[in-house]
Amino acid sequence: MVTLQPCHRLPHPPQSPHARTLPHLRTPLPSPRRAHPPERRLHRPLPLRRRRQHRPQNLPHPPPQPTSTTPAFVLKQPLPRFKTAAEWLVDIDRVKVERDCAQLLHTLLPHASVPDVLWFDEANYILALSAAPETARLWKSELLSNLTSETAALNAGTLLAIMHGSTHNDPAVRTRYGEPAFFLQQRIDPYLRTIAATHPDLAAPINAVADNLLRDDQRTCLIHGDFSPKNIFLLEDDRLLLLDFEVAFFGNPAFDVATLLNHLLLKAFLHRHLSHAPTDPWKSMLDTFWETYRHTAPPDLVRQSSAAGGHLLAALLLARLDGKSPVEYLLPHPDLQSTIRTIARDVLSQPPRDLPRTLATLMRTLDALPPQS
Repeated sequence: MVTLQPCHRLPHPPQSPHARTLPHLRTPLPSPRRAHPPERRLHRPLPLRRRRQHRPQNLPHPPPQPTSTTPAFVLKQPLPRFKTAAEWLVDIDRVKVERDCAQLLHTLLPHASVPDVLWFDEANYILALSAAPETARLWKSELLSNLTSETAALNAGTLLAIMHGSTHNDPAVRTRYGEPAFFLQQRIDPYLRTIAATHPDLAAPINAVADNLLRDDQRTCLIHGDFSPKNIFLLEDDRLLLLDFEVAFFGNPAFDVATLLNHLLLKAFLHRHLSHAPTDPWKSMLDTFWETYRHTAPPDLVRQSSAAGGHLLAALLLARLDGKSPVEYLLPHPDLQSTIRTIARDVLSQPPRDLPRTLATLMRTLDALPPQS
């Protein structure tokens, strides 16, 4: 077990159900000055140099100052069961996938786009990563505050296209990340197979989506697997820092594309419902992300994402309502959940359409969404 000195705390994202994340740590604080017993203060006067520093007891002492320049870091230790209402068991070896993927992406993506891997405790499955800067903002928090950013969407499309394109049909990456067990445990079963059971009349199209994601000829590049605003920090100029690579998989690029679009849409629906907020900033962000990816990723991956993305996007909308991990910010709004559920079911009940046309349909329903009564 690793023993750490007392350290300053840095802000960090809310506790996720996916891992036990220990607090961000800063540089050690100096040990507090030991108080002498009264008799020692009486019979052993302080040296002259200490007397000059003496302060009356009714005045506060200045805060202790750090004594080293140790950078901030975060420790992650995976849980065998996610903290969800429904039972959700996952192999803790997924932390090794996160470690290896972070190291790989460190060589592929622009500087400071992923945390540094500092060390890994094999015996205790503890991964040490560099922490986000103190000025970083979690993208999810910004979006829930109705703060949109086309620059962030552009950077998200760019990073995702680089990640997919750099690993396109790479045999070494396929060998390392081609085992589907973690993707099945963390995405296929709790999301898609679960909602197929909950909505039996739509089981055929939903299971077709799941099967397509696992087809060998559709697994063409390294995917993040949880490309969501909760795993993205905004840095200066809305550059991005990506987190949480434990679902990384050599899979279908459409999954990452649809995942981010899904989370942007859910938050856009929320703000439209709560305040009838203008939808143009949200639609611009959705368009910017997709168009950036479309013009940056290899054409084969763009065609693949477009072809598979329509039904996949609708299935993910439904999964974040009725799967094992419903988004928490929609729980207080059952009427909005019902509306989104109807919209997603309508898309899945029709023949598959490509991602751009499905996205356009969903944005039109966003405009038509009435405010809460």
